[in-house]
Amino acid sequence: MTLDSLHLAALPPADQIQFELADVDERFHIQHGPDDSWLDGTWRAYDAAINDVWAQYQPPPEMDTETWAQYQP
Repeated sequence: MTLDSLHLAALPPADQIQFELADVDERFHIQHGPDDSWLDGTWRAYDAAINDVWAQYQPPPEMDTETWAQYQP
């Protein structure tokens, strides 16, 4: 299933994050194969891509900082 940017923007932030994380995961597996075949540099790039997704989002107004920190990588 593909979502365009308008549909993605209409989703709650938690769902947006999940879709973006799944996209990163899918792209890395298509490019590099199964996890157990990844080189160390691939893992670092994967972690950086995941962290970039998280960095785009701020906690929802109703969530306190401590709770938000639990969801961070």
